[in-house]
Amino acid sequence: MLNKYLKAFTLVEMLVALAVSSIIIGAAYSSYQMVATQYKKNMDVAEMHTSGRAIMRIIERDVRMAGFEYRDKDAKVTYGTIGNPLAIKDSGNKCCDEVTVVYDYYDEEAKKAQRIKIRYWAEIYTSNKGSRYRLYKQKDILGENKKILTKPKLGAKEVMADYIEDFQLGNSDGGNYIFAIDNNKLHIYDLTKPGPSNNIAKFVKTIYLPDNTHQGGSMVFGPDGNIYFAIYGNYQWDIAVLNPKAAFDSNLKLFERIKSPQARICNFNPWLGIIGNTLYVDSCKSQNPYAYAYDISTKKLIKTIDKENPQLVDLFSSIHDTSKDGVSCMMAGNRKYAGCNHPQGKSFSTSFYGTYPKVIKFLDNNLLAHHSYNGAIFFNQLTRVSGPALSGGILTVPQTQHGQHRKAKTFNLTQVNLTRASALVAINLTLRTKNQYGKDRQFKKKDYHGGNFKLDKTDKYKRDTFSSTVLVRNLAL
Repeated sequence: MLNKYLKAFTLVEMLVALAVSSIIIGAAYSSYQMVATQYKKNMDVAEMHTSGRAIMRIIERDVRMAGFEYRDKDAKVTYGTIGNPLAIKDSGNKCCDEVTVVYDYYDEEAKKAQRIKIRYWAEIYTSNKGSRYRLYKQKDILGENKKILTKPKLGAKEVMADYIEDFQLGNSDGGNYIFAIDNNKLHIYDLTKPGPSNNIAKFVKTIYLPDNTHQGGSMVFGPDGNIYFAIYGNYQWDIAVLNPKAAFDSNLKLFERIKSPQARICNFNPWLGIIGNTLYVDSCKSQNPYAYAYDISTKKLIKTIDKENPQLVDLFSSIHDTSKDGVSCMMAGNRKYAGCNHPQGKSFSTSFYGTYPKVIKFLDNNLLAHHSYNGAIFFNQLTRVSGPALSGGILTVPQTQHGQHRKAKTFNLTQVNLTRASALVAINLTLRTKNQYGKDRQFKKKDYHGGNFKLDKTDKYKRDTFSSTVLVRNLAL
């Protein structure tokens, strides 16, 4: 028999309870999701910071040891002198630099010493999270068991860190110069020091070329650290090889002459240029051969070029040049301005202000140099404003001042970086998180962080830069 006093929920009460329960569960889930997202973000940021600090300690330790030579109990160097203990490869205005260090490592447990080479570098890596840089390390064994190995034992390529935005190193202890040619003289300017009236470079010295030689045409800075240009004497054009370090060290040989394959008389100045490890020289003839090719390592003629080709035509041109960033400029308008193209398709022009230059040439940092018939060097600073757009501004280094003769003429110039290995090495590493969070924010690398890569991005990633200056003990001795 049914109990007429049995209590139960009505349908309305059930619906109300269900609605309230849904709201509570939804709020709880939203709170959990919010907490989980924030926790994931905090873990991502914490991992970035932990990874950055750990990587810096590892790199600092290896850089600090560069050049260490192990000595046995009789104070004899086991593996001999280390010729190049620290090598930094500059990436230019992009990510990332790389560093290679060589030193002797002594294993306390095994009681053995090895000579090792460690390299740190970055490469682009692509996954489902897109393309980014990864930092790698490779350790090679150059010597063991008290002798240098004929074939080094190559180590494995190890991933040190992911999501690298920038890796910059610097140990500059020298100058960044312009070597300008004026007939039989070299004029040297220091780009790291401003000249009078806020000029872009300071005049350093003038050096007379030996053997009463006269120069014209182009000059280039080779991968071997020498300057190459054409010189005239005894009714023929030869090739001059000049060691720029000798301009500051009298113990070094300044000048070397490469004889041309045949005597020839030119009605114009020959032009030359470098592709890879090959020096190409204009033959000064309208017929074959069109050009000569020399191996820079051996300084020997390796072939003749019978016909002109677009690459050499562009290489020998005095009115056209392309920067490291791919910005291409060519004289136009009766040499009153240059028409330029950015690789992303943006065109612009920059005025020469009536100087009628003889030659234009790109230097580092989008610095377009041009030299006029009146004996002055001018610079157009092509500065990136926004995206691919560039603008022009002019700075001058008159050759009629600073110790030069008032009739000095500039035929050509080249930029020479004579930085030397310093005992102090600046290391800057920029990382980002794996995922994006919140609103777009701008990250701009500060001026006090070293390196020539000007990182400036706006997105939802979080970033941080880790900086350190390391004393390389064995370079300081």
